[in-house]
Amino acid sequence: MNDLPDPVIAPGQVAETLTEGEPSQFWMNGEFVSCEEYEETRGGIDQRKTDRFYANVIPILSDDQKIMFEKYGNVFGCSENPTFLSCGTIIEKVMCSADQNHPSYYKHYRCNDPLCKICYPKFTFKIADSVINRVKGYASVYPNDPLYHLIFWPDSLSGYTNITDAFRNAGVLLKTMGTKMAVVWYHPYRIPDEMKDRLRHYKYANKLPSSTGFWKLAHDDVLGLGSLAAYVVPGPHFHAIASGYLMDFNEYSALGIGGYKKARYLNSLEDLETAAHYISTHACKEAKKSTVRYFGLISYSKLARDVGIDKPVDILCEVCNSHMDTHYCTDNDGEIIVTGLKHKRTTRMITIHKYWKRGSQPPGIASEKFLSTSANKKRLRAIVEEARAIQNERLMAWGEK
Repeated sequence: MNDLPDPVIAPGQVAETLTEGEPSQFWMNGEFVSCEEYEETRGGIDQRKTDRFYANVIPILSDDQKIMFEKYGNVFGCSENPTFLSCGTIIEKVMCSADQNHPSYYKHYRCNDPLCKICYPKFTFKIADSVINRVKGYASVYPNDPLYHLIFWPDSLSGYTNITDAFRNAGVLLKTMGTKMAVVWYHPYRIPDEMKDRLRHYKYANKLPSSTGFWKLAHDDVLGLGSLAAYVVPGPHFHAIASGYLMDFNEYSALGIGGYKKARYLNSLEDLETAAHYISTHACKEAKKSTVRYFGLISYSKLARDVGIDKPVDILCEVCNSHMDTHYCTDNDGEIIVTGLKHKRTTRMITIHKYWKRGSQPPGIASEKFLSTSANKKRLRAIVEEARAIQNERLMAWGEK
């Protein structure tokens, strides 16, 4: 630890190494700037919300880093800059309706690009939530199958030409290992040990919680290296939430096709949510391709579900369970001031599904979407026959009159 460099001040923090009487400086975009320059940059931010949902963010990288991303693929949040300077500007504050001293959070303007270092959590949380819902559905059908976080990798670390080839190889590896089911993410990069040592030193020097992940620090560029690419090296591997008894590790390794390790068992919903959200933050993102794949008993061909029921749910305070209120905010010299205007209580929409084994009778009434062609024909024929019977009864009654 003594040979490690001094910690770098995180973005937005005042440098503590300056002597008394010296002007305060802020760490911004990889260098120290004066307070005047910092405020001038912030003051020039466009406050208008963009109406573009998808944007093309081009990473500003060195030639070597460009080659690396072109060869191995992009990951969420790998761009150096957002599409618009307004991205990340705070516009609303969500606070507890009972006690405003309880933990709150902010809503921001977004450029809504999966590669943006500010917006990427929005997309990764959406992916993780979708995985969590399907895994919960799997657990409702197969309640006795233990779940675990699985990490596995191919024997060759030269990478894949595209994400389709990566998942095709993952399916072969999983079948060989013996998994019953698996939800798989492809990760083209890893953080090397020497970089982990620097980030570990940074966490210690800045008194950050031990649970703070290395990828979170790399995304935030806490060392001021300029981009996420400076923190990673190519290292193709896969993460999965899986179940099933696996082949002995030594026997599997002897096959010469790769290796694996179980990171941890997922014994609770909290464990499942933590794993899914963490894995999604640095998964490979390829345009117009799904980020995850489902294999085995959890695949779409084996596990069916209905269209679901949409249900609005209040977002509650994590301290007292009171509902949260949304307030408009203004930026006054860097401070967030609540204007007093507020919306109705803050809610989110969730969808509740019922799951069943494909081909078996679902619990409740099955959605028409999942009926086979023959089943649909039988249903329509029954409706027509019922309508004809009613019509005949009415005609007979009319004739008797």
